[in-house]
Amino acid sequence: MFKVAAVLPLAFVAMVASASYVVVDVTADGNHFIIPVPLVVVRAAVAFAPEESTRITCPEFAEYQEAAARILQELIIAPDGDLVSVQNGDETVLISKSGGDLEVTVHSQHEEVSVIVPLETVTELIRHYDGEAFAASDVVNALGEISNLDLIHVRTEDEEVKVWVW
Repeated sequence: MFKVAAVLPLAFVAMVASASYVVVDVTADGNHFIIPVPLVVVRAAVAFAPEESTRITCPEFAEYQEAAARILQELIIAPDGDLVSVQNGDETVLISKSGGDLEVTVHSQHEEVSVIVPLETVTELIRHYDGEAFAASDVVNALGEISNLDLIHVRTEDEEVKVWVW
């Protein structure tokens, strides 16, 4: 009995240490916060949350689900390169495909924004869409399949926010 009791805390520590994390890094108002959130904790929270709060309702998407899935499959096999580039005054928006990711960047005089969207992850989420909503557990599971990827980076003159999966 003692051996089992001694192993359980070690197993928990090993599980948390090997888990994926979503890391939120915020610099604002002279403060800097780095918040690593283990996905295992998020999964547990979603499991205990009321069902109505774990569904991301989007019935309008049902009409576009099949087309979106086809577009994503074509993007996955498409060669890397710029897909859309728009310049308007001092603002530039670039949407490109690199590897298995769709990258959106916005540069302007006052801010820079970068968003990376893993195409396989979005494809998996669309597969799990039930015609009415996305399940939060599917989103968390999809995040768990990503490793070492900067998802969002926003920088203004006064603030910076980064979100990545580690």
